Amino acid sequence: MFGTISHAKVKPGHEPALATLDQEFMQTLRPSIDGQVLLLRGRVHEQPDVGVSIFLCKDSAAYAKLSDSPEMDALYRKTLDHYEGEPSWEDIEIDAIVQD
Repeated sequence: MFGTISHAKVKPGHEPALATLDQEFMQTLRPSIDGQVLLLRGRVHEQPDVGVSIFLCKDSAAYAKLSDSPEMDALYRKTLDHYEGEPSWEDIEIDAIVQD
């Protein structure tokens, strides 16, 4: 799988709005993505105002297609309303997923 990890300082009280945007993503954009998708959202343990998102697609081609789409750009711009500044990003390639 291929995707990204982002860190961003979330404005106080904006977590529910980000959860709503996650649902919007799942309803509007997810159906257009071929293959598996994983979206995780949380926070840094000792910095609860710093949000962490992990987003993965089946491969880099699916990820690039989504990230280059105008629809994803519009949704991303909505998320920025809930952050104090731009998120930091790390593109990642997953070699294994182990789940119990």
